[in-house]
Amino acid sequence: MYLSDEEKRLLRDKGVYLAHCAQSNANLTSGIMPLRRNLENGLTCTIASDVAAGHTPAMNKQIALTIEISKLYSLKHDREKALTIGEGLYLATKGPGRFYGQTGSFEKGYAFDALVIHMDDIEGLERTPFEKLQQFIYDGDDRNIIARYVDGVSR
Repeated sequence: MYLSDEEKRLLRDKGVYLAHCAQSNANLTSGIMPLRRNLENGLTCTIASDVAAGHTPAMNKQIALTIEISKLYSLKHDREKALTIGEGLYLATKGPGRFYGQTGSFEKGYAFDALVIHMDDIEGLERTPFEKLQQFIYDGDDRNIIARYVDGVSR
């Protein structure tokens, strides 16, 4: 069942977080969340994993699939453009981090939660840090994570 306009209004007014599990939706063929429209209508949405119907908890893979699904959705909905890498990253970090307080961002006053990633250099190809992050989102895995920090403590 999909949310009615009244239900969406209530969720927005109450500040409820909608967890978008694109991989689960794809595996269950339960539909595609109109994510951009929900965001534009003031709903708080995040990217999440649902390992009951998905097949990986890896958030980089969830970001990639959410963007891919939004591209497919935009094919049939001309007024709804696909999500960008930056939007996907926000919806998996700072967006849901607000639920816990000051987390999910590298801004002053926020908890220092971070992954240190290393993507192999490609001979003859200069890449920006953003391009390396983009590669990690689409192609990285736990072997690319060289350090983890939770609230400033190495784990």
